[in-house]
Amino acid sequence: MEDSRLENRDPVHVARTLGSAHDADIAEALNAIEPGAAARVLAALPFDQAVRTLNQPELDRPARLFEHLPTDKAVALVAAMSADQRADLFRELPGRTRARLFPAGRSSARSRTSAPRDTHRGPSMRCTCWTPWTAGSSTW
Repeated sequence: MEDSRLENRDPVHVARTLGSAHDADIAEALNAIEPGAAARVLAALPFDQAVRTLNQPELDRPARLFEHLPTDKAVALVAAMSADQRADLFRELPGRTRARLFPAGRSSARSRTSAPRDTHRGPSMRCTCWTPWTAGSSTW
């Protein structure tokens, strides 16, 4: 199939045609068509194959695809991407698209994974509070 005609084809048909291709080849095919059409083809791929394609280094400027993906599909794909590809994507996304996919109200991964400092870890561990000494203080 000629790349210049891919964007004029039904995205589901193109996704089926590319279904047996290697993930890197799919990435290169998506690079060859305009971002809106490439996003429609990406959305029509089976989810696991779309994620593997997004993780391919051959895919140029995946952020351009995310500008055209529906929010629910884009958020699911971002969550399934490898951490390094997700970080690269976040840096490349335009502000408006970044705000749509990563609203400020969502808790960050850091806040979900870091435990509070005064967490008690069970009866065998003592929680000790330490206050640094400051000038003019008579206690440590």
